[in-house]
Amino acid sequence: MSSRKSLSVIVPVYNMEAHLRKCLDSICAQTCADLEIVLVDDGSTDGSGAICDAYAKRDRRVRVLHQKNCGVLRARHNGLLSCESVYATFVDADDWLDADAYEQTERFRENGIDVIVFGKILERGRRGRTFPKSNYVYGAYSRAQIEQDIYPTMIWDVPNSRTGITQSLCDKIIKRDLLLASYALTGEIGKLHYGEDPMILYPLMQWAQSMYIMEENLYHYRKETDELPAYLRNDDFFDMLYTWYRHLTAHVTKIPGAKKQIEYLYIYLAEARKDYYGDITVQGEYMFPFELVPAGCKVVLWGAGKVGRIYRGQIERLRYCDVVAWVDSNDCAYSALGVQSTKIVDLHLEFDYIVIAIYSQAVKDAVTEQLKQRGIPGDKIVWHDV
Repeated sequence: MSSRKSLSVIVPVYNMEAHLRKCLDSICAQTCADLEIVLVDDGSTDGSGAICDAYAKRDRRVRVLHQKNCGVLRARHNGLLSCESVYATFVDADDWLDADAYEQTERFRENGIDVIVFGKILERGRRGRTFPKSNYVYGAYSRAQIEQDIYPTMIWDVPNSRTGITQSLCDKIIKRDLLLASYALTGEIGKLHYGEDPMILYPLMQWAQSMYIMEENLYHYRKETDELPAYLRNDDFFDMLYTWYRHLTAHVTKIPGAKKQIEYLYIYLAEARKDYYGDITVQGEYMFPFELVPAGCKVVLWGAGKVGRIYRGQIERLRYCDVVAWVDSNDCAYSALGVQSTKIVDLHLEFDYIVIAIYSQAVKDAVTEQLKQRGIPGDKIVWHDV
């Protein structure tokens, strides 16, 4: 009797002992029994390797590969090579899943769907949760429908100036042979720390004969701060980005118009480097709620992430109003900008309005409730749906 599993869950692990147990507990608790769990310890120097070994001892479905540090691209590939499952998926070591996440995908795997996409939940710590929606209609896609409805905007949706399909591999279950074929194209690429997911996803989508986009949000992605991503701070950012560009233009050749989409996305990603110098990209994406806040009034700006920094720039350029305080729950990350703790906002602070500069309505609702508990009247709290 074959012991081949339907699904392999591959977790690359590098110095994640603070979050690893929550991640592994969520995988081991899956109500889907027909899976194997491959942990790839990518040369961790903390206690992550020992944690992986402990889980392997207590759960026979868990296997551990220890390797010298090679980066996520090679860690995932080595995990993939070590299993023989029909399908594979990936989990980042600081994320977690709903207990029935993989069980909910069983019917699509039983029907032989090539690529199964499910939703993510952005876990933003004290700022609450965000539930991103797909840019595409939920449901099943045949090969013809993929060509008609997905390919024209899959990499970059030019008319709407946004990415198309989510770039992550973690919110997808994909046939292992498709993944292996795409990883085989990366043989000459060394250690990467940027763009690994789309470098694998976009080429294999050329060969997909079927896809299903689920509405359910099953994967919890940890994003507790809006701090600048590490890859944008690295001196070799443009080297990595060019490697990404060369790989995709060389290997995504069967999708009409793909080169244009890749180049538009390349330009967008290159622009993101401006954030490293404190210059916000895509200034027109958010607009300060001028219609709700009279000119010349005193304002508390709540939020120093992308929305908050764009708002602040618009206010300063127009000299529209007086920002008496700029606050954020993660003020330490933005101290260089003069951002203060949200604790200073109370009835003793003189202001006309508090403008919540956050794009998530769920987070806005949590902030509003917090302010009302401090005695701030609701008519002094302003939020514009961005």
